[in-house]
Amino acid sequence: MLMPSIFGENLFDDFFNDFPFYYDDKAMKDTEKKLYGKRASHVMKTDIKEMDNGYQLVVDLPGFTKDEIKASLENGYLTISAEKGLDKDEQEKESGHYIRRERYAGACSRSFYVGDGVKQEDIKAKLTATERTGMASYEYPADQQYGTVIIGGGISATPIEQAAIVITAPNKCEGYAEGGNFCGLRTPYKVYFVAEFDADALESGTWKRDELKPNTTFAEGEYSGVYFTFDVSKKKNVQYKIGVSYVSVENARENLKAENTGWDFLQIQNQAESKWNHYLGKIEVEGTNPDRTTQFYTHLYRSFIHPNVCSDVNGEYMGADFRVHKSRSKHYTSFSNWDTYRTQIQLLSILDPEVVSDIVISHQLFAEEAGGAFPRWVMANIETGVMQGDPTPILISNAYAFGARNYDPKPIWKIMRKGAEEPGAMSQEVEARPGLKQYLDKGYYNASIQLEYTSADFAIAQFALHAVGDEFASWRYFHFARSWKNLYNPETGWLQSRNPDGSWKPLTEDFRESTYKNYFWMVPYDIAGLIEIIGGKAVAEKRLDEFFTRLDA
Repeated sequence: MLMPSIFGENLFDDFFNDFPFYYDDKAMKDTEKKLYGKRASHVMKTDIKEMDNGYQLVVDLPGFTKDEIKASLENGYLTISAEKGLDKDEQEKESGHYIRRERYAGACSRSFYVGDGVKQEDIKAKLTATERTGMASYEYPADQQYGTVIIGGGISATPIEQAAIVITAPNKCEGYAEGGNFCGLRTPYKVYFVAEFDADALESGTWKRDELKPNTTFAEGEYSGVYFTFDVSKKKNVQYKIGVSYVSVENARENLKAENTGWDFLQIQNQAESKWNHYLGKIEVEGTNPDRTTQFYTHLYRSFIHPNVCSDVNGEYMGADFRVHKSRSKHYTSFSNWDTYRTQIQLLSILDPEVVSDIVISHQLFAEEAGGAFPRWVMANIETGVMQGDPTPILISNAYAFGARNYDPKPIWKIMRKGAEEPGAMSQEVEARPGLKQYLDKGYYNASIQLEYTSADFAIAQFALHAVGDEFASWRYFHFARSWKNLYNPETGWLQSRNPDGSWKPLTEDFRESTYKNYFWMVPYDIAGLIEIIGGKAVAEKRLDEFFTRLDA
């Protein structure tokens, strides 16, 4: 068996458990008390040696004996540590030296890092992408004869059980994997892929957990995948590309064919850089601090990452009803709307209103396919229901206000009303507005949820007025939005949850991922009314001064 030069995630977990760890006494130096960080002068060296009975990982850590060096595996991380008792004034024990995992498209690379990054292997990996494909270029050292790329199918950041890969040629494979889970909730969407290399493998096979199966072609289930071993004695560069689809393997193949037909890594890289420069260039900043400029564009880059395209080059996408649909516009997913309705959607709408219009249409189609109500938090074609409130009407209303208007607002307005007025309205298996009946009948509910609902109702009112031209309906929703006042408890001076009978709950109850002091200001559409109800500007200023004395107040 050829030793892999690129390790697949979790592949060698059990294998490493059986490794004997040796210490090279010849490398011993005078003991220094500390490792890593403050202990940066120490450099751990590792080597994998082939023995008669398998492979051994040799660890060289100056200043420590064989018995003082320990290794452990937990959650896919191999930790190599060393401990010594310190002087009386330094009683703590410190340990270090961890493997860091770096995930790539369709493959994983695992290297040993110490301090500023001493690597086990000197393999240079370059990565780039198109909208629906990824590409990698691996450059192997001059003295290396073989290089192995391991592709994981049944591995992910969260446990997955459904996955399959088949090797279809000496340089090709294809398959799928399900989505695992998100925030502890199962997300059973499927990602299909096809992958190919620019050279035929010398050897290939499959793997399942710690077992390698040379010359086999099919792997399925948890912790499984395939591997390709190449002769890199003369040609040092191996290129790898992969197309993905949420619909089918065939669509993944078509995506790859349409977006990356050849093996010109630099061309694909330049295309990606050009596209990012186009988007980052939408805002030009100047300043005297280069670090601040870098920070600004880094944040802008992150703002553009999601939502992401989930339709294929032929227009097909997997709908919220788990059927294949075709859209005239690009279809988007990854909607963390509770997180993004306050700031990100406004920025995107200003910078690229056409893309945001497609994002709005994607929400509309999702709702129509999922039962009639808007989702809160979508992964692929799954409504996870994570977080609270009714954020999507706020997001869409803001998109419209900031210039993203290339769609028919009337069917969207209909969906907004359904979620806001029909108790039990569903998006897949998730209720759009829990507690809606009490909110409508009595004008109060759990505090932080109600404040989210009142913001949504204000946004719906604005959309009715400006996008649909229904002034009468806007009055109704402006009325609902004012119900935040029903949460004000004059005895405590704060917004507070109420029981169904109208009595007050404890002040600190029902504030999700926040506190009553944070959520108090969650009336952005009626700040003047909020200031007035607590006694005026002086009281509000005092409360704000107290609030900002601690950042975690």
